Amino acid sequence: LFFPIIYDPEIYSFDMRIYNRWGELLLKMDNLEPNKYGWDGVYKGVPSQMDVYMVIIQFNRKNNKYDLYKGLIHLIK
Repeated sequence: LFFPIIYDPEIYSFDMRIYNRWGELLLKMDNLEPNKYGWDGVYKGVPSQMDVYMVIIQFNRKNNKYDLYKGLIHLIK
């Protein structure tokens, strides 16, 4: 399971997207509630292949600033 760690009272919105190597969007989440976000490696009910996936996470803060993180996650089984 992939769970970004989020705890900051200044963050009012969250957006996470995961893409495969061909740019297909596998997951879009925008929920800040604990245990309500994350990726279990499943896409359309089927376990994804072991591979490298792109993750993009954006946090919007109450001071009208945002943080943008991009990176890779390796799905292993």
